[in-house]
Amino acid sequence: MPVAFRIKCCLCRKNVPLRGDVVALDGEWQRRYPDMVGTLACERCVFDRGWNCCTTDRGGFPAGHIAAPEDQVDIDSWSHHLDRGTHRALVTPTRAPG
Repeated sequence: MPVAFRIKCCLCRKNVPLRGDVVALDGEWQRRYPDMVGTLACERCVFDRGWNCCTTDRGGFPAGHIAAPEDQVDIDSWSHHLDRGTHRALVTPTRAPG
């Protein structure tokens, strides 16, 4: 059966494997990786490029830090994931517009 579409990772720009999940990233990822193209990433890049701490040695956020979504504790790169799912789940609207 032919594939209707393929998603390219916003970080490495390779096709995300069809059997692999796609991770939607927020603005903090875009701030840290300004060369990103879009916001959907492959799992490999999320694991390889993630960071362990959002704060500086003094305990505050660095200049320009974009806060994690309100329902997330802002501690590391995992705090800055908006969603995770299959190719179809992340590109199909979940509700009708309007």
